[in-house]
Order: sequence, then structure tokens, then C-alpha cells
Amino acid sequence: MATKSKKACTISYHRVNWPIEIDKALTLQKVLTRVLGYLPSFADTTVNLGDGKAEIRHRLVQRSGLMLHVAAWTEGESVSTVPHTIKGPDGDLKAKKPEKDWDFLDSDGMIYVRGDHYLVLPNGLSASYLLQYIHNLIVHAREKGANLPDKIDKFDLIAIVNPKMAEKLTKEGVKKIIFDMGQFWETELTKADRKSSNLLVNLTRTIRTDFLTDDRRREQVKNFHNLNARLTLSLDSRLPGIKPKYLGKMTNNYIKHLKQDGGEDDQTGTVLVTARNTQIKGGDIVLKKHVKILKNAKSIVHNQAWEEMREYLRELSKDGMLEK
Repeated sequence: MATKSKKACTISYHRVNWPIEIDKALTLQKVLTRVLGYLPSFADTTVNLGDGKAEIRHRLVQRSGLMLHVAAWTEGESVSTVPHTIKGPDGDLKAKKPEKDWDFLDSDGMIYVRGDHYLVLPNGLSASYLLQYIHNLIVHAREKGANLPDKIDKFDLIAIVNPKMAEKLTKEGVKKIIFDMGQFWETELTKADRKSSNLLVNLTRTIRTDFLTDDRRREQVKNFHNLNARLTLSLDSRLPGIKPKYLGKMTNNYIKHLKQDGGEDDQTGTVLVTARNTQIKGGDIVLKKHVKILKNAKSIVHNQAWEEMREYLRELSKDGMLEK
């Protein structure tokens, strides 16, 4: 019997941060339980997001926690296929349309909520997209008649710093921060937007100008799509200059930014290097767990994903990571 393949996934832990006007007795679990009571079917949970749609395909509502499997698709979109019957050196790809009353899955993800503890397991569907879906679902339920307080959909998520990583950074100190800015031409396009609040754009604007002073050369370089841009801030303690606490302060600011963004690092190549040469990826500073889940075609087996999320919450509770 063939062994079913598994997919590497990541569970991230967050805590819900409510607007000050919201009753402290309310939890996200209570709110979503009430919301789902007004949305009993697949169709009831369908929400338009951008060019696509998303809905809850599986749900489990219990006093011990609420589990959701959210799937996203683009209505009527075809998928490309690779026909192997074509002979010769060239062969066009084909397009397959979905059957009537069907659509092809774009991506999906899992959510587990217990009280105000929020765990997410993306499978192509990003954590920020899933959060946006939940926000819109609450608004949708209110439109259906759900009695919900104003601003109840305005909550955000706070990522929690892994204390082991924090201790390592504090004990060893940070001597180098590496920001991966992606392809250089995209960075140049972002630079043109003077309203951008992107940390790296503001931080590197002067550096890029000084480094590429020739306008003609700069025009050439920014069109090299295979050139990646990196910014490295490195501190050599053997030489006089700024104090080590400078990078420590920048590290703290970065962690604060990471927490407020729910643990998602849009600069996915950010690496912190300690004085002992320990390399810590930016996204690994916050609480998360890497797991392997059985594949189900493009999706994953939702029951196994849910059980892994339950187990991770139990581990966090055992380690004293959960607020009472």
C-alpha cells in the first residue's frame, strides 16, 4: 500500500487584541460561535475578497474550541493542464474549465480559536487573508441579523515572542541584521512611492542613492530582474563607533513591528545573527510550530491539521505560554 505524501505546514499562535470599547467578557470564540449560528450553510459563509471568494468548508463548534477550514477560489476560473499526448518539440498547455456548480481550489487554511487564543495554519491562503475573511464574516453575519456590538470586527492579532529566542538574543546580543529586499527592480518601484512607510525603503533610500549615483547606470540596474537586493547592518566590536546596544534597539523595534503585524514578516529573508554566530530567521522569533500534514490533492486533511493545532495549544499551555 502506497504511503500518502505529507506537506510541510506552519502553525502560528496569536492572541486577540480587542478595541477598548468591547466588553472584556466577550471572546473571539463566543463571537464566532454566535456568528456561525446565523450562517449555517456553505453558501451563507461565502465572502467576496478581492478577485476571489472564500467560504467555510468544514467547521467544528465545541465548548473546548472552534475549528474552521476556509477555502478560496476564483469563480469560473480555468486551470492549465499539461497534455502528454502531443508529439514534437513544442506543445501548448491546455485549459480545463470547472464543471457546472464546481470551482477549482486556489488555496485554503485552518483556524482554531479557544477563548481569545487564535491559531492559524495557512495552506497557500495567508494568515492575513484568513484574518480579513473572519473580519468580513462577522460583518456578513451582522447583515444577516446577528446581534453583535459595534466595532466587534475591528480586532487585530498580536504575535507572541518565543521566550527561548528572546533569551538567546538577549544573552548573545545581535551583531548583524540582514534584510532581504527581494528583486532590486521591485525595490526601485517601491522607492518611487514616497508615501510608503516600508521600513526598508526609508532605511535604504539614502544608501541606494549614494551607491548608485550614475542615473544612466541606475536605470540599467533596476531592470536586472535577476539581481537581488540585500541590506546588511553589521557591527564589528573590534573597531570604535556605535555601541552594541544600537543593533539591540533596532532588533527590539523589529520584534515590535513583527508582533503588531501578527507575526508575518513581509521581508521573509530577514535574519538576525548573534555574537555567537547563531542565525535566527525573523519569522521564527514568534511562537510557531512546523508540522507535516497529509495531502488531500491541493489541500490537506483538515482533521489532522486540526488535531495538530489542538496539540500545539496543549503544548503552549503546558509550557505556561497562555494567558489566563
